[in-house]
Amino acid sequence: MFASRCILIVGVSLVLSGLAKCESLSAKQEADIVKFISHEILIYDVHDEATLNKCLVKLTALLRPYMRYGIKTWNVPVLEPMFLKSVRILTPETQLKAHFKDVLIYGLSKFKVNYIKTYPEKYTFDFSLQFPDLKLLGYYNLDGQILIMKLKDHGPFTANITNVEAIVKNKFEVTNGVLLLKEVNTDFTFDKFRFHLDNLFQGSEVGETVNESLNQQVDVLLKELKPGFVKEINKIVVQTLQKGLQNLPLKKWQAAIRK
Repeated sequence: MFASRCILIVGVSLVLSGLAKCESLSAKQEADIVKFISHEILIYDVHDEATLNKCLVKLTALLRPYMRYGIKTWNVPVLEPMFLKSVRILTPETQLKAHFKDVLIYGLSKFKVNYIKTYPEKYTFDFSLQFPDLKLLGYYNLDGQILIMKLKDHGPFTANITNVEAIVKNKFEVTNGVLLLKEVNTDFTFDKFRFHLDNLFQGSEVGETVNESLNQQVDVLLKELKPGFVKEINKIVVQTLQKGLQNLPLKKWQAAIRK
C-alpha cells in the first residue's frame, strides 16, 4: 500500500512539473491524475459529518491544480478560460431579449474554498467559493428596454468582476447504488462589477454615456441579466459534480450518517 502510494505521488509530481510547459493534459497525464485522486479518496477515513466535510475539501484541493486544464474523464470543464457558447435572456416585464455568445471567463481557476458543509442524512451539501477577480469577454446582442432605455445593438463586450462569492446548494438521490444530483441552486454576490458594451449606438459619445449610466445602476441591471447566467452556471455545476460524485464511493457518504 505504502509503496504503491509513493509511486502514485511521484507520478503525479512529474505530471505537475510538466504542466508548467503545456496548456492541456495528455491522455497519460489525465489517467495518472484520475488514478491518484481516486486512490486518495478511497483511503480517506470517513466516519461522521465532520470527516465527510474534510474528505470533500481534500477532493477539491486534489482537483484544483488540474481544473484549469479540465479533466475529461470526470467531465470537469476547462476553467482557464471557461467557455460559454450561448446565454439567452428574455425578461417578460420589459420585453428585453439579450443574447451573449462565445463568452470567455478568466480567473475561475484561482478560487478559494470558503466552506463545504454536508448534511449526510438529507443527502445535501452546500459550498461557497471565492474568486478574487473575474474577466469576461464575448459578444452581445440586445433588443428591448434596459432600465428606462430602449436598446437594439450588438458587438463585443468586456466585464470585470471583483471579489465574487458563489454559493451552491446541492441535493442528491441514490440510484442503483450511485449518488446522483437531483437539484442544484446557485447564487453569487460581488463587490464590484464594471462592463463595457462596444459599438453601442455605433460607438458614438451617446453610447459611452449610456455605458456609464448602465454601470452606475449595475445592481438593477443584473436583476434582469443574472437569472440567465445562473441557469448556465447550474448546467456546468451539474455536469461537473454529476460525474465526480459517481467516483465518490456511496459507502463514504453513508459512513457519515448517524446510526
